[in-house]
Amino acid sequence: MSAHSFPDPVFESLLERLARAVEVAQTSDSTLNPQTRQAIFQATSAFKDGLSKAKELANTLPGGEMLVKDQDEVIAMLESMRDQKLKQLARFSEHALMTSGPPTDQQIKMEVDSTASSPHD
Repeated sequence: MSAHSFPDPVFESLLERLARAVEVAQTSDSTLNPQTRQAIFQATSAFKDGLSKAKELANTLPGGEMLVKDQDEVIAMLESMRDQKLKQLARFSEHALMTSGPPTDQQIKMEVDSTASSPHD
């Protein structure tokens, strides 16, 4: 398990708590005496507390603040931006290839000028 996974005891205990609440409710006598009512109350309260803790933990998970629809829209926008950048890069590299050919006279002259003005030992 990674360090950012669900805290298992909280979520695993939900099933046990629900089973206990159902068991107490089903095995109680047809007449609800104070002891039976207390047992049902305790079992359902334990389940509700577990649900509250689980909901609180689920709501504080990182990245859960966006709906799936919103996440899909962001992904589509990012993919569109990526595609545009790839097209720009392709146009730029095509333009750079077209302009880079054999050196022109002006480029050669600049090379000669820069070498002539360089200090020599």
